[in-house]
Amino acid sequence: LYYGSGVGLTFYPPLSSQATSGVGVAYLMFSLHLAGISSLIGSVKFITTIMIRLKFVFSFI
Repeated sequence: LYYGSGVGLTFYPPLSSQATSGVGVAYLMFSLHLAGISSLIGSVKFITTIMIRLKFVFSFI
């Protein structure tokens, strides 16, 4: 297996190297997509919980 993705923080490979076509970049992109999806799902759950709690609190008023 290829060690690392060979790109920096911005996915831009260094100019002194050849284009990185290894599986490291694909794994890096896949993991970033998974992190984004899980963050989106977590935020939806958080907002839903707040809405349910507010609905419960305002039902007594």
